[in-house]
Amino acid sequence: MLADAEPRMNFTREEIEAAQRTVYAAMPPTPQYAWPQLGARLGGRLWAKHENHTPLGAFKVRGGLTYMEALVREHPEVRRVVSATRGNHGQSIGFAAARHGLSATIVVPHGNSVEKNAAMRALGVQLVEHGDDFQAASEHAAVLAAYAEPGREGLLRYALATRLLGRSAADLARCQDDQQQWDAEREAAERYHQLWQQQGFMRVFRAWLDEQAVAERLLARVDGERRLTNPLQLGELLQAESLLRPGLEPLLAWFNLQRGSEGAGEEALLRLESDAERVQIVTIHTSKGLEYPLVFCPFLWDGKLLGKNRDSARCHDATGQPLLDLGSGELEDNLERARQEVFAEQLRLAYVALTRARDRLWLHWGPVNLCKPKKDGSLADEGLHSSALAWLLHGRELPGEQPLSELGNHLADLNGRSLRLAIERLVQGSEGHMACLPLESREASAQGPGRAVPPQQLSQLNRSLHGAWRIGSFSGLAAGMHMEAPDRDALAMPDAGEPGSGFFAFPRGARAGTCLHAILEDWARGKGELEALVEPALQAYGLPLEWKEIAISHLQKVLDTDMDGGGLTLAALQSARRLPELGFTFPVRDLDVARLRALLVDPANGLAEPLREAAARLEFDSLKGFLKGFIDLTFEHNGRWYIADYKSNWLGPDASYYGGERLLQALAGEHYYLQYLIYLVALRRFLRQRLADFHDEQLGGAFYLFLRGMPDAGVYFARPDDVLLDALDRLFEEGK
Repeated sequence: MLADAEPRMNFTREEIEAAQRTVYAAMPPTPQYAWPQLGARLGGRLWAKHENHTPLGAFKVRGGLTYMEALVREHPEVRRVVSATRGNHGQSIGFAAARHGLSATIVVPHGNSVEKNAAMRALGVQLVEHGDDFQAASEHAAVLAAYAEPGREGLLRYALATRLLGRSAADLARCQDDQQQWDAEREAAERYHQLWQQQGFMRVFRAWLDEQAVAERLLARVDGERRLTNPLQLGELLQAESLLRPGLEPLLAWFNLQRGSEGAGEEALLRLESDAERVQIVTIHTSKGLEYPLVFCPFLWDGKLLGKNRDSARCHDATGQPLLDLGSGELEDNLERARQEVFAEQLRLAYVALTRARDRLWLHWGPVNLCKPKKDGSLADEGLHSSALAWLLHGRELPGEQPLSELGNHLADLNGRSLRLAIERLVQGSEGHMACLPLESREASAQGPGRAVPPQQLSQLNRSLHGAWRIGSFSGLAAGMHMEAPDRDALAMPDAGEPGSGFFAFPRGARAGTCLHAILEDWARGKGELEALVEPALQAYGLPLEWKEIAISHLQKVLDTDMDGGGLTLAALQSARRLPELGFTFPVRDLDVARLRALLVDPANGLAEPLREAAARLEFDSLKGFLKGFIDLTFEHNGRWYIADYKSNWLGPDASYYGGERLLQALAGEHYYLQYLIYLVALRRFLRQRLADFHDEQLGGAFYLFLRGMPDAGVYFARPDDVLLDALDRLFEEGK
């Protein structure tokens, strides 16, 4: 259950006493003893409260008990609780849930303490291991899936929204409305797809890290170092597995299986068991709850708190409520509060760092960025004096009411020598547990017999390499790339000052085009009447509902349009004689652009002059592999088979822009002639396989329906000569 109550920092006496009764019903008060030796070391009397005497050996049991009691009291219908933790909190939830008869599921990151996991399971908790920070593995899988199938727009949009690719909501919105920007995203995904197919996982992984600026984006976050560790570790794991499972699909299937499995085995963990014998570079956040034999903390002298971020402040107000100040009159006061809170968090992290070592801990300390007063006597906001370690080493005897200013004034009177003397006094009182070591002045193992032998000169490759087999489509060929995606009106026309009225002014761009395709596809599949399909589609694609009536009226006119002058309309087609979104894939031996151009520009093959001129400009890499596509609508009429393709392109503000030479120029500009030629070759192959008595005269042709111009214009029909279709078929099959 997700609680919707805001956190509270102030409680009444009655509430505290009620919480006391809840806690003491499950456990006795923990004992408290005075420890004379510790008191003598601290110069006072010390009382230690022994929290290891709780049922869990940790103080967090109280929070679970009070929360679960309130949850059951206020929401008696709840039967299960879910939380995320690294250990103590999970034990508290499991212990308290069991007392109330609730089942508990706890999500922990891979690599979590084995002892903590065992303790939670012992309390009846259902444990789920998932990602290093509970989301990393899922986001990594989303990116891999998008690059494995770049033609699936939904996968790509989801991947772009992850933290790994970091597109903002504004970026994604622009992709919906700006076809060129969306094409750039699709082209990048397709290129990564090709790299993966041709050169393996690690090659595409390194290219993706560099070109998508993954490191820069993640490191800019507050916990950036930790977040960058996740994809790097996942990349190593996937690379190792890719050697055993070559190919995109087997590797993705294995990865998804590991993500969904609770007991995937030690080899599925991000932090491999063999890493225990290696030097591990981890962040303090990542190390929480873990133990290491030897620990080095080289950067605890860093006193950065807010940095240059002084335009806004994130802190808590006097009542403990979260506060975001974007520039109010109290911004300076709230910035100071934010500094104090960040400093307190740094102290907590310093505690985590200093308690990870089992055998030995090394710290680096010295006069780094030592604070000195300015000319006006004030101190810098940040420096050595604002580091948590400075407070622990030099601020122990200060009052602590204003720790940052007190510590700054104290260190302002010190220099490097006096800092060292303070550390040496601390070492002398440690009874041999601490030592002050000189700084290493040379790089360890940089030379000598321990250094690796320099690599030998690699042999030179003096021949050209042929590209691996891959899948291409009309969209890819027309754009000079190989992309396996359904065509969805690639042309995004620039805005005109006078878009026209009615359906001519319907929204433009990829989102609007996909919406209209979806409506007509659902209609063709018999999912409902046109009136019932329009509104859900407009909502699904984020288009204004004010277009509902106009869209219904105009699309009905499209369905009723006489396409051939002989009464052929989409509305009159029997549902059993129409097939929407027919997909095809057929092999291509060696599709060379020069041979294809030669066929298309030959006047003897029947293409109109504007189409021949466009064909002369075709450019793409030779394709060896497969051609793939999706035909909007395939239908049979009077014994002949046709294809229809819907185009939502905006060509002008009235019907006069959707006929004659203008329509030919639109087909030429987007190479739609190549699209219908490929589709007709595919349809003819399909019909030859499925219909024993099929002959070429039964191939009717291709209708290209420019929806905005219909019913008065906007219909283009082509029935290419069988000689051209035969030549293209041979070119695809034989490469000549």
